[in-house]
Amino acid sequence: MTLPYAEARRLVDDARARGQELGKALSIAAVDYGGFIVLVERMEGARPMTPSIAISKAYSAAVMQRPTYMLEGWRNSDPVFFTQVGRMGQHPIVATKGGFTLKRDGVIVGGLGVSGGSPDEDQKICEDVLRAAGFDLDFPEWAGARRLVRPMAKGAIVSGALTGSISRGDDPPYPPLSAPARTKAANMTEALMADDFGYHIDHHGSLVRPASLLAASSSLTGAALETARDEAVVTLAHALRRLTLSACSDGQYRRSYFESVVHDQVAGFAPLAASAPLTELAGISAERVRAVPDAALLAASGRLAKAEAVPVLATVDRNVFVTLPSPGYLAAAGSALASAADIDAVRAAGHALAAILRAEIAALAADGVLFVPLENPLYVPLLTVEGRAAAAAAGIDVPAALAALIEADRAVFDGLETHAEFRVGLDLTDAGPLPFTGSGYDATAVAALLDETPFPRLSIDYPADPAARFPVSLVKPGIVVSLGVIDVASPAAEVVDDLLDRLDPILDERGDADVAVATNGGFAQVADQPLMTATEQHVKLQLIEMAARYYWGNEI
Repeated sequence: MTLPYAEARRLVDDARARGQELGKALSIAAVDYGGFIVLVERMEGARPMTPSIAISKAYSAAVMQRPTYMLEGWRNSDPVFFTQVGRMGQHPIVATKGGFTLKRDGVIVGGLGVSGGSPDEDQKICEDVLRAAGFDLDFPEWAGARRLVRPMAKGAIVSGALTGSISRGDDPPYPPLSAPARTKAANMTEALMADDFGYHIDHHGSLVRPASLLAASSSLTGAALETARDEAVVTLAHALRRLTLSACSDGQYRRSYFESVVHDQVAGFAPLAASAPLTELAGISAERVRAVPDAALLAASGRLAKAEAVPVLATVDRNVFVTLPSPGYLAAAGSALASAADIDAVRAAGHALAAILRAEIAALAADGVLFVPLENPLYVPLLTVEGRAAAAAAGIDVPAALAALIEADRAVFDGLETHAEFRVGLDLTDAGPLPFTGSGYDATAVAALLDETPFPRLSIDYPADPAARFPVSLVKPGIVVSLGVIDVASPAAEVVDDLLDRLDPILDERGDADVAVATNGGFAQVADQPLMTATEQHVKLQLIEMAARYYWGNEI
């Protein structure tokens, strides 16, 4: 959640009234969780510098996620680093009384800053206002910045004299990006993100559909439906930008289920007619599974995902990604994988689908998309100790099945031509915690997946249970590991400090260039079966940004 203008207005009004009771002319600032100004007010008679001081207090409390008085120990113990960090953002970081983090039910929504009284008066006004509004006042002791080393985001521009009230207001419509602008954005990727295109605030693309869009999908057709979809995607793109996620998707709003982007536009798939044990072990619902009776019949009728990418590219100046099902996944999902003939059929279908997806990936890169993750949730049962035993018990030829998946997915790179900044990743997640991970991963199987892999980015589930985690130590340096620490299967919000405790050892081991923070799958792999509400999803996406800020700052 963020800070609505109406609530900021109430907080500022209450602070002004308390200042009047004390006979103090104050300036009061309220910012959202990213430190962007929602409202600033300068009372008549307030000193000229007080608006800027109030903004800095509110900003500091929001982005550092502690009341500003709690930063004094850090400033005193490490003044050089404190000064360096304090100059990185859109406003100075200050360590003094009178700035308070807005936290409700454990979720940061913004910051409040007061200037114009004595330090103790500014502090008391903040505390009284927040207590009356039901915000949390208890915070863990500040232990100092963890890794806040990258530049913070450029903030909102506020013009005019800081007298009276100003607000952020609604974001204006953004004009479509021209081809030169997209080219310039692509050329800036290495400098803005990292040399490895390691954008650090990640999600998987599948998002909760608005109720209005689900209603439109069931009642509209043709141009009217496309217009409704485009409008929903534009709204989503702005929402993702405001969340400061590193890259934007269309939420897969056009898909009825994740794999439908291929199933609906490639001939040669057939309804599932027999058991598909590996898909069942991976927890994939039958409605998402199709068989491939004959690889020779597979043929695309046209572009697969252009309609998903175009409205996002035209709406926001952000890197855009499109997640696709991998060829190995599509080829194997409907197979028994029990006999040599089954494996050969999967290999043939995998290569045919790799050619289709390769053409689409190259076209997406030409459109201006910068990243295409290929999702294959069938790997995990073939990589884990328990999963491999269950697969073998189900009659699956485990080594041959794993080899067929790896071969098909890597075939996407055969002859793929894109610009230098474009990346194709491998996504091992689906929709929450993965099955059969309790006894850990088979190191030999994981090594087979990773040995000489052409994928520069790997997305994995990274749960709280250490025994169930993917062995990141086996991933070579230079491959970005996107750690799924935010659980899409549970609406309960994670605790940021718990996330940091999970992430710290990986950042210490790999450094900050080869790691990203993410969800552990999509929020709505089937359009009308979301795993939580849109509000709960928003909190989860906000938590990704909060955790990432500790390591990379407000990087976007």
